[in-house]
Amino acid sequence: MDWLKDPLVERYLEDCGIRGMSPRSFPGYHSALRSFLQYLDMKGVSITEVGQDELIDFIKHLRFERKVVQRTLQQTFSVLSSFYEYLVFAGQVKANPILPIRKRYLKQYK
Repeated sequence: MDWLKDPLVERYLEDCGIRGMSPRSFPGYHSALRSFLQYLDMKGVSITEVGQDELIDFIKHLRFERKVVQRTLQQTFSVLSSFYEYLVFAGQVKANPILPIRKRYLKQYK
């Protein structure tokens, strides 16, 4: 799958540019989206079908298999939240599934 050619991703990245996001942030956005969409492709789930189970499994995948640090998890889910906010705006999904997941699983504990 050529994740960057997904029409929803293309429109989202175009929207980021229209909104005036810094071009320096795009590599991080690309990386987070690529990782997530490759994971969804591997699981056979479409972008618009993502729910809590897929998101929790993605966190487990990143944390335990790929061994990413907390900061990277937070950045990845920040990008995904922005992406899903765009999908809500564009009428592709009814709600942003990322928000409750971030609140429950990505808080920083001391």
